Amino acid sequence: MRKTFFILGVGLVLFIFLSLLPEDIAASSSLPDQKPWQVDDVILQENASGLAISPDGNWVIWVKSIPHQKKDGRVSHLFLTRLAEKPTTIQLTRGDESEFSPRWSPSGEKVAFLSSRKIPEAKDISGSQLWLFEFPGGEPQPITRLPFGVRSFEWLDENRLLLVAREKRTLREEEKKKRKDTAYVVEDQEHMPPFRLFILNLKTNQLERLTTNKDQITSLALSFDKKWVITRHNQSVRYGVDKKIKPKFFLLNLETRKSEEIFPDPRFKPNMFAWDLNNQGFYFSVTRTSDYVHEGPGADFLYYFDLKTRKYHEINLDWDWGLFYLGFQVRPDGFVASLANGARPKWRRYYRQGTNFSYEDLEGKHAANLYRLVLHRTKDLAVYQFSTASTPPQWYFGRLERNQLHPVTQLIELNSHLKNKKMARTEVIRWVGALNEEIEGLLYYPHDYQPGQRYPLILMIHGGPTGVDMDAFRESWAAYPNLMAQRGAFVLRPNYHGSGGYGQKFAESIKGHYYEYELPDMLKGIDYLVKKGFVDPDKVAAMGWSNGGILTVALSVWTKRIKTAGVGAADVNWISDYGNCAFGVSFDNYYFKGPFWEHLDHYIEKSPLFHLQHMKVPTIIFHGTEDTNVPYEQGWEYYRALQQIGLAPVRFIVFPGEPHGLRKLSHQRRKITEELAWFDKYFFKTLQPQNESLKKNSPLDIALKKLAFSRVNGAFGRLVKKKLIPETVQVEVNGQSLEIGRFEVTRAQWAAFEPSYHFTPGTANLPVSGLSFAQAQEYVRWLSRLTGEKYRLPRVDELEALAKKAKTGNTLDYWAGYTLNYDDARQLQQLVEKKEKLNLLLPVDYFSPTGEKLIFGLGGNVAEWAVNERGQGQAVGRCAWAPEDKKTKYTPPLAYTGLRVVKEKNKTN
Repeated sequence: MRKTFFILGVGLVLFIFLSLLPEDIAASSSLPDQKPWQVDDVILQENASGLAISPDGNWVIWVKSIPHQKKDGRVSHLFLTRLAEKPTTIQLTRGDESEFSPRWSPSGEKVAFLSSRKIPEAKDISGSQLWLFEFPGGEPQPITRLPFGVRSFEWLDENRLLLVAREKRTLREEEKKKRKDTAYVVEDQEHMPPFRLFILNLKTNQLERLTTNKDQITSLALSFDKKWVITRHNQSVRYGVDKKIKPKFFLLNLETRKSEEIFPDPRFKPNMFAWDLNNQGFYFSVTRTSDYVHEGPGADFLYYFDLKTRKYHEINLDWDWGLFYLGFQVRPDGFVASLANGARPKWRRYYRQGTNFSYEDLEGKHAANLYRLVLHRTKDLAVYQFSTASTPPQWYFGRLERNQLHPVTQLIELNSHLKNKKMARTEVIRWVGALNEEIEGLLYYPHDYQPGQRYPLILMIHGGPTGVDMDAFRESWAAYPNLMAQRGAFVLRPNYHGSGGYGQKFAESIKGHYYEYELPDMLKGIDYLVKKGFVDPDKVAAMGWSNGGILTVALSVWTKRIKTAGVGAADVNWISDYGNCAFGVSFDNYYFKGPFWEHLDHYIEKSPLFHLQHMKVPTIIFHGTEDTNVPYEQGWEYYRALQQIGLAPVRFIVFPGEPHGLRKLSHQRRKITEELAWFDKYFFKTLQPQNESLKKNSPLDIALKKLAFSRVNGAFGRLVKKKLIPETVQVEVNGQSLEIGRFEVTRAQWAAFEPSYHFTPGTANLPVSGLSFAQAQEYVRWLSRLTGEKYRLPRVDELEALAKKAKTGNTLDYWAGYTLNYDDARQLQQLVEKKEKLNLLLPVDYFSPTGEKLIFGLGGNVAEWAVNERGQGQAVGRCAWAPEDKKTKYTPPLAYTGLRVVKEKNKTN
């Protein structure tokens, strides 16, 4: 198991010991230069979830999701962080599979979690199994080997766990498997497999069946005294489709094993169960909606169930819009709740006073933009996530003292690669939309914004339709505002009618009125920005995924404002959606007044597919072949209609094997790249034609790029005051931005500095050599005086980091024609030294360059002067006289030592 998991046993104990020792405060350096956004900056982000504070309050275990290039996807691993003013973190698990849902045992001496890892000795099992390790130290071991894995679990005590799992295969299923029969009956209610409660005893390794229900338990909520458990039971395989047969809820006494149904009213839709710490009852939320049949959107409100009386009542939150999706946390004296408040949630602490509650709004440095909150059960310890639309999310350790959230320190650092990225300025804006009601949206400014100028605008439209765009950082393969702001556009993320977070009335407003309020909301948002002088009214585009794509199509078909469209997983034909969508019946019945056979004219009126005759918006379409939320066929219907009508340029990108959301990194990368190219071509008008036969950085590609290099009469460089000076390019070195010479300083460039220097005709582009460190220093000082810009020699660490990236160059191995060993190299060096007229130097552009910015000569030719930590000169890198052998250090002869320059940003005096 050591190859699979990386929990160090004694090493982990040592980590815990060392983490308790005082730490030195690291000196902070100046902020590095801001860097442009790349596609991979978006798709390779990390995130943290599943945070659980240990019972003693000293530790938090959490799950980190990271990109995994080998799997072309993401994996999640467990991490452990000490809760202290100077947190320390250790990675607990590694490998190609994922771990998630960690749970501390009651004593905090064990941790159980789920993992998709393979168990070598176990055959014919699937799903996620339960694993366990002892804290501190010890390697994790699998503790279940169930045929279909574990759906969910909780600790009962130090030696027992409560599980939700499927029974093993029936005889019918076994025989079907033996026959290799992959056919299936659609919605086979008769053979719906039950999911039941089990108790796993760690001492005996025995699994005890706790319930014999014939339906499917989908979730559980265990009381703190471990005597009661609430279970939710799905009754129908068609519940997700039509919502007709509602789930049931049961209260199980774990001591008597007796179960009773609670909430028998099918119109009552409870959710988010959380037991009171005194075990006398539990809190839960209920969605308030006008359509309980199809379970349409609405707003969530909080209730309390009294265990003694078996009665429940609504808690007066004194907030019309209800709870926000971040939920609530139970406290010994009440609870802390997130309340729906538009683009920023409101947090309140409620205090129990008999059957009533008083409250105070949460206050503190981070309270206004708090997006996750994890509290210790009884202590005032808090772990929370803070973010704004311009600030990537980070997790903090703090203390909640009544309603005051006091930050102690940043707990977890994520996405260090975004630290030096230029972030668009953002703000929450408001305008009057449809129904004369206020609409909110997130506005991202162009990176190069200058007041008084008008810019293009791109609408990035959220899905749902009950999604909501918050004042929180969100860059993804579906929507990436900073890549567009970098191109010089405003980006608006509108929370149109039907969005969540604004109360029941707002969410339900588009029932029977699909498109009728959302489109005016967005059009009036465009007008608002035009009136403010921000946006060019003739340069507006839209993009979105799912409902965002649906509304992008609608804007393209029914308005004249949109000039370019990016459409991901969007419906265009609501008639075919009714049968093909996994939840088409309930969704379409709710939003389109009922089934299409009763409202055919309405369905045709609302389906853009039947209104495309005059649509001319250049449109790129994306869809996954396994999408059942928005059926794959919808993408084909839209593409084929546009392609046959022939008025709108159209391109259709299909992602094999993908569901509603793209999972493969390669597909996410392709989606963004294709969409950016489409917008560059049709919206920004900046796309340069690409030759698909030309391989990047091939000899031909490099030769073509060389044509653009600065030259004067064939010599590399540019003229400043009639003097030839080196060309520089911007690269990243050791996490810092560095502007460095594309080539080593040439003989022609040196002659501009030292008129008495002469070189043989035809050798102008050979590197200058034979220089002392003092001469090299004098050259950069002269260059600074000449240009008015600050030039210097590179530092040793900068040149060494760049040289490591070079794959080939002018070394003695090249001239020898084979890979030299130490003895052969010494003999050839002696031979070269005897031939005074022999010069092994080649033109500075002779060998292939390094990196995308095409820096030449890093792998050889001349060694280059650099400045070491003591301010002294040191020749760095290989040269034509030295072999490629890295095991031996060579001091290059002066005849094979030259220089390369660095240009700094600040001007000289």
